[in-house]
Amino acid sequence: MAKGKDRKKEKKSDKPKVILDDEDMEKVIAFEDFKLEVQSIIDELKNDLKLNYNVRLNPRQIETIEINYDGVKVALADIVTVARKQQEIVINMAAAPNALKPAMTALMESGFNLNPQQDGTIIYIRLPKVTTEHRETLIKLVKTAGQKAKDKIKDRNFHKKFYHKGTDTKKLSQDLLSDVSANMNYFIKQQNSLIDEIIKQKTDSLINN
Repeated sequence: MAKGKDRKKEKKSDKPKVILDDEDMEKVIAFEDFKLEVQSIIDELKNDLKLNYNVRLNPRQIETIEINYDGVKVALADIVTVARKQQEIVINMAAAPNALKPAMTALMESGFNLNPQQDGTIIYIRLPKVTTEHRETLIKLVKTAGQKAKDKIKDRNFHKKFYHKGTDTKKLSQDLLSDVSANMNYFIKQQNSLIDEIIKQKTDSLINN
């Protein structure tokens, strides 16, 4: 029972004693800008998970693979046509035959477990079978992507960009500075909990699909 009570106290202590509104936060930090940047990190994570971490390969994942073409890095979709036909992805390289070799190399090194086969200016990719090992690898990668997003949001050097430069903290009350710090920590914990939920939903979908 004592342990349970301790856990409850710990949860309550996560919440700041004084909840500041954005106007008070802005006296010390560009809080609106910070929140927008954090939201951008979370949106980027969502898009990354949707596009790159799926049990079944999405043709868009192939389209975004970058290759070296005439000394410039370009996405496959910028120079050729990528299409899905039943259990295959077909890449028509007729518009850029010189890109065949770098395209084959990029596909094999993409990390998507691909085995591209060339026939003239056409590249065929048989969609990989869905295995337990494949699902487990994806889940590990998803958790890693989530942790990277959380680490970025928690990074103190990232936070420093938003604190007002040249602000004379001596003119601000220590209570305000302490409350701003507590509110920042609370906001960051909330966002990390949101990321945990996003990762859970994604891993659940990888297990069940």
